[in-house]
Amino acid sequence: MREARHFKRIWGQINSDMQTEFQANSMTVTQVSQAIGQTLQAGFPQWIWLEGEVSGFKVWGRPAKGWFFELKDDRSTLPAVVWASDMPNMTQPREGEQGRILSRVAWANRQGRINLNVKQMQPAGLGALLIEIEARRNRLVADGLTASERKRP
Repeated sequence: MREARHFKRIWGQINSDMQTEFQANSMTVTQVSQAIGQTLQAGFPQWIWLEGEVSGFKVWGRPAKGWFFELKDDRSTLPAVVWASDMPNMTQPREGEQGRILSRVAWANRQGRINLNVKQMQPAGLGALLIEIEARRNRLVADGLTASERKRP
């Protein structure tokens, strides 16, 4: 019995200390998200040039309100968006295309997500995926597997 009372007393003290610490260090989800956004904005120049391969390209809305895709290299991937107001200044990227983009690193508070807001985009050649597809197609042609006489009726 004595041990139980001792345990309750100690647990009460620990619980009280935890409550005090929680109240002193407590933040809302919105406050944390806003702090992340401010840190990102302070850590990057307003506009940066990036080069990478376009992947997962999607058009959002009818008429198009935005282009969504990922820009990737051999080790990393970042989500990117081109808004309708910037679309007239560039051609629609193709899946697997290598691109050079001028973008701003942005933090979407509500979703808790980083985006690259693209202002300019220039083609920079074929991406690794497109090069691999083209190489496979060339091998099939060289082996005669795409010849018209091989096609089934």
